[in-house]
Amino acid sequence: MLAAIMTDPFASDSTSLLLSAISGLQAVLTNCWPRIATPLWRDEVIQALVFCWLHVSETDSQDNRAIKEKLLLAVRTLSAILAVQGVNLVYLVAPLVQKEPTITKLFDSASASGSVSSHA
Repeated sequence: MLAAIMTDPFASDSTSLLLSAISGLQAVLTNCWPRIATPLWRDEVIQALVFCWLHVSETDSQDNRAIKEKLLLAVRTLSAILAVQGVNLVYLVAPLVQKEPTITKLFDSASASGSVSSHA
């Protein structure tokens, strides 16, 4: 349900709904972290984050900046969860970043050096 909201191209028209969905994802990440590292759930979360980022990156409004901040927090949380499981998020998403440079900023916060492109 959260992924459906976050991947909807028109979700950014309802900022409160989108912010609530991202907060819900943050709660899922925090409470269900042992299962998040499995490829099925990990990939679902990454897909939701990427699509949401792409949709809100189209405009630079105050609302979209708030959404981006929540997305960056979710990426940092996901990165920490995966690191505990021995998975490097930056390495995992490097092929995506090469194909779609718009998402570089999304995953910069997951990188220890601050640059996804340096790990590609």
